[in-house]
Amino acid sequence: DLSGAYANFLIPITARGTQIIIMGYAPISVAGGPFAPCEFALNDLRNRQAALAASNPLISFVDVRDVIAPDDLSAYDADLLHPSPEGGALMADLIAQTIQNAR
Repeated sequence: DLSGAYANFLIPITARGTQIIIMGYAPISVAGGPFAPCEFALNDLRNRQAALAASNPLISFVDVRDVIAPDDLSAYDADLLHPSPEGGALMADLIAQTIQNAR
């Protein structure tokens, strides 16, 4: 389903020719964290984001799950919600690769 507030917000922006990068959430770590109860909703959001990107060549989906593994606790801050500096660097590299590939 490509409808909803997310798509309604982004589609008019791409209609003007603007390229968009959507970055997904990191996976829930093996240690849990405050978003652990939301894992199903986060997975659903990830699938919707990926489908939206697949439907529009001006939208790229960056799935940070490609570079952050749930068992790599060094990629998570102590709050198990935000990325650590190491995790942030992994995410930034993936975004930079996406930008380079779009050129």
